[in-house]
Amino acid sequence: MNINPTLKQVLPAAVGAFMLAVANSAQAQFTYANRDMIAVFRQTGSPDMVVNLGQASIYYDLGTTAPGSTITINNYSPAQFSAAFSSGAVGVNWAVMSGVPVGNGDATRPARTVWITAPRLDLNTQTSPYQRDTGSTQVSWLSTIRGVAGAGSTAGAAAWGAGTPADPISNSPTVAIIPSSDPSSYTQIAGTAGNLNGTFGQGSIENGSVTSFTDERSDLYEVRPGTGDAIYLGFFDLNGQGALTFTAVPEPSVYALIGVGFLSLFFFRQRRSISRTNAKQPELINQ
Repeated sequence: MNINPTLKQVLPAAVGAFMLAVANSAQAQFTYANRDMIAVFRQTGSPDMVVNLGQASIYYDLGTTAPGSTITINNYSPAQFSAAFSSGAVGVNWAVMSGVPVGNGDATRPARTVWITAPRLDLNTQTSPYQRDTGSTQVSWLSTIRGVAGAGSTAGAAAWGAGTPADPISNSPTVAIIPSSDPSSYTQIAGTAGNLNGTFGQGSIENGSVTSFTDERSDLYEVRPGTGDAIYLGFFDLNGQGALTFTAVPEPSVYALIGVGFLSLFFFRQRRSISRTNAKQPELINQ
């Protein structure tokens, strides 16, 4: 994962730890750990590609450590993307997802919290936030996501990786290129409707193009069990060469402080105007 030079001092430690582990296991197969974020790519007539993007904290912490910054994802290479999709990014559907399994939650992000993308229809218009739901509903989303990743399962990317010889292109520590007909593929586990095998009822999570390609953008949301809007974390961009970036947004408190500043300035000017009017009023009365 490449970080802009200005961000070197704010790079989360998790990124370095994750990439060090990858470097130390260059001949290993695809692996997955709890709370790892995965990107999934599929295209009709091509294999599926699952990419481990590292811990979800890399992405939700970036809005605090480096708000508004952009990181380049290099957990997969152009050669790997081309091996999976020889015709390029046209017709490739993709999404990013992760979640907190039961027994792995904390006070801030309880079990059944899900991170998931929403595709933008317009590049410059943010999507409407996903809505939070009950834990019993969100666990069905989570089960499908973890099934795709192969977490604790006999199918999915990690299980496929463990049972397939290591390969620098098709089965590396962060990339699994799996035939779409294989029971461990994203297509077979999550389906092709973009709704996590029918468990997710808030629209398709997949972005993609059909006949021509323009840059694509999907918003990342943190959906904790409960009610109300999910938390907006930023957005992923995919370009025509299959390269992926993530841009974080400032914390909501930053927007709140800006709002407070404008309101304070407005009221200050109002008070100043009233004071000037009152100061002149006695002269008007004496006349």
